Amino acid sequence: EIGDLDFDSIRLIAANGSDVAIEPVSRKRVVIGDSDRNGVADLGACFTREDLRRLLGGARGRGQGLATLEARVQSGRRVAGAVELNVIVTGPPEGQASSVAPNPMNPEGTLSFTLRAPGPVDASLYDAAGRLVRRLASARPMPAGRGAIRIDGRDDRGRALASGIYFYRLRTTDGESRGRVVVAK
Repeated sequence: EIGDLDFDSIRLIAANGSDVAIEPVSRKRVVIGDSDRNGVADLGACFTREDLRRLLGGARGRGQGLATLEARVQSGRRVAGAVELNVIVTGPPEGQASSVAPNPMNPEGTLSFTLRAPGPVDASLYDAAGRLVRRLASARPMPAGRGAIRIDGRDDRGRALASGIYFYRLRTTDGESRGRVVVAK
């Protein structure tokens, strides 16, 4: 039973023959529930993006990966089983970081990032359904170093953004970065 597991002993082991094993983020708690409502208890744990990339050999984008979930039960015995991971890698590629502050916005914010080399910057804001809401920058030339793009809390037609979750995509010569921002009024 999931309730018999020692949550501090949970780890994922790479199925590709390497010696990579990762542990959940300790400050995040393990969650038990029936998230897919199929009558079977699910175990949810949070792993860092960097650890998952190591485990899955630098995965990018969407795909599937295999791993072994290993843990101890309360009696001290170890149990293990194969798991299939549905992978959706979001956020900045290695070496590029971006973020929106404040987050949540009310209603304005700033998209901040760092460029290793000068070049054009494209930035767009999308609603939760994936529809383009606002083009924040289109091939805007920017110098190397820290950069920022103001988000004024409006769509392309000048209307105020409704409260909710939005997603941004930043494209530069360094690569692509994605993230989430909340508008709360």
